[in-house]
Amino acid sequence: NFTAGDFHHPSALGHESYATAIKHVVQKAMTNYPENPRINPWQSQDECKNWFEPEVAFGGSGGELNFPRGGFTKNCFGPSKCTLELVGDENESKVKGWIQVTNSFSADQHLLIKFMSTNPSHSKISYPKAKVHLVNQHSPSTDNTDIVADPVITRYGNREVHVVKTMDLGEIPPGQTTIQFTPFETTKEPFRLVAYMITDSGIPETDKDKFKKCKQMANKK
Repeated sequence: NFTAGDFHHPSALGHESYATAIKHVVQKAMTNYPENPRINPWQSQDECKNWFEPEVAFGGSGGELNFPRGGFTKNCFGPSKCTLELVGDENESKVKGWIQVTNSFSADQHLLIKFMSTNPSHSKISYPKAKVHLVNQHSPSTDNTDIVADPVITRYGNREVHVVKTMDLGEIPPGQTTIQFTPFETTKEPFRLVAYMITDSGIPETDKDKFKKCKQMANKK
């Protein structure tokens, strides 16, 4: 009763139960919370742009899409599910689309992207694999830095799911980096990007192994 029909997303009862449990944990912790707590800067810093939800990211108070981009168009599904769809940039002959991100910190940071994915052989949805290429002052466009973004997720077995997938693109230096996207194939739906993150740590080691395999695949193209 706590999950929806896809056995992945919480049901209404599940959301309510999780919210109640979190509320109890917070209330218990607050009984010993000091009136004048000591506040220090975070030991690590990061930045996240997530336009998957809510819709205010597309021009409302969220302001999440205030970064340069081309070849992507916004598409919202209902009041709170939004994506950037890779449709093509008429000013680019080879690259289908791109976004520009800024590492505003003084050290190299990990760059991660999030995009929509499904289980293998989904009955209704099919996304294309896309080549992802990073360009910055330390990595010119001629460098071999291509990576494959594979919108297929297998961790749910035979269950039919439509979820967000995270990929670590490696470290980027301070300053601006352009992420270029080129699909390998044409499918029913376009490649859908929903977020990017700049952080001091990457994804878990088990997923890093998959990332390395994807990079090796891209280098053979």
